[in-house]
Amino acid sequence: MKLRIRDLKVEELHDTGSVVDPQDLRLKFSIGSKHQVTKRIKDAGIHASFPEIFEFDISQNDIDSTELRIEASNVSDADVVKGIIGSGSILLREIQSANSNNTFRVPLYVNANNVKEKNRGYVVFIGTVVNNEVNRL
Repeated sequence: MKLRIRDLKVEELHDTGSVVDPQDLRLKFSIGSKHQVTKRIKDAGIHASFPEIFEFDISQNDIDSTELRIEASNVSDADVVKGIIGSGSILLREIQSANSNNTFRVPLYVNANNVKEKNRGYVVFIGTVVNNEVNRL
């Protein structure tokens, strides 16, 4: 099975940039130890779209017990993380149980003292779980 995510965007993102140096955004998607990262969007601000389409190989065991973690970061021209804007997650079973090609809106938070604090915006994407032999797109 594969998890396919596409039509990536951020909405109402917390702005960690400045007038002189607007934030450059990058998204990181993780399932366990597997990661995929978008290219940096220069001077993206608080709303941005990303052209990437990502696929993760997953198993039924992953569906039953694993989450897709998402992290939004402000990065430098050298693609070095200057600061994490926020992170969030969604269970893979939520993506699988939804209709094919559903849009998901995942809230981002910062963690302070092991407590989720402050809504830092949203990552929006279309997510689909597909069998290797069947392509539903």
